Order: sequence, then structure tokens, then C-alpha cells
Amino acid sequence: GCCPERMGMKLLRGLLGFGACWWAMWAHAQAPAELPVAKDLHEVVHRIPVSVQDLYGRREQRQIPVTVFKPAGDGPFPMVVLNHGRATSREKMAQPTRFRYEQQARYFVGKGFVVMVPTRVGYGETYDGFDPETNGGCSQPRIEPMSLAA
Repeated sequence: GCCPERMGMKLLRGLLGFGACWWAMWAHAQAPAELPVAKDLHEVVHRIPVSVQDLYGRREQRQIPVTVFKPAGDGPFPMVVLNHGRATSREKMAQPTRFRYEQQARYFVGKGFVVMVPTRVGYGETYDGFDPETNGGCSQPRIEPMSLAA
């Protein structure tokens, strides 16, 4: 026969296995899709450590993604930095996970430039609620701390 302890253990193992499978599927569905890489533009992503401070004095350190596109060859090449703007909402700060500006990069690389596209702290993959670029509001904005953070 079968004892109740063994049936309980089988049920527990089955539930744990089902839970692990469900969690793995959920986590995969929640993970952002990897962005494409333009091999013809020699695209690489570097993660650069930075330290930023918001207007309230809170300092944070993060690794920001910097997408680099370059012409073929060893260079030296002139450089263009394409910087993203300010998001209009918290939801928009999280997307995309990193900025690429591939069409613009394609143009500049075609003219012989290296193109660097940083995704600043508080945007994309570094979005977690910390917003070093907040200016304190429209009635009395404090531009200097926001500008230094950017």
C-alpha cells in the first residue's frame, strides 16, 4: 500500500515543480527582450560605472549601458554622442532598456564617425525609481543639480 506521508511528499514535490515551472515562464515573460545588434555597424554595448547625485543629495552608483557604433577599420575616428531626452512619465523612463538610435547612428557611421549612445541613470535597464534628473517641480525648478546628473 501507500502511506499518507509518501502521498503528501509526492503532492508537495508536484506543487513545487509546478510552481517552479510557472515562475520560470512568468520571469521569462517579464524579462525585457534583448535588443538587436547591428553587426554591420560594429555595434557593441559597454557598461560604464557612474555616480550621480539628485537635488536632494542622494548619491547612487550604477552601470549605464553605452551603445557604440563605429566604421570599419582602426581609426582614429571623430565622435558623435547622441543623448536621449527627458521622459514625460515614470512608465516611459523604463523603455527602451537601452537607447540605440540606429538610424541616426547609421547616418553618422556612414560619414566616418564613431557614435556613442548612453542610456542615463534612471532610464531603461537602470530604471528603479531613482530619478537624479528631477528638477523639483515647475514652480521653482532647480536646473543645476538636474544638469549635473544628466
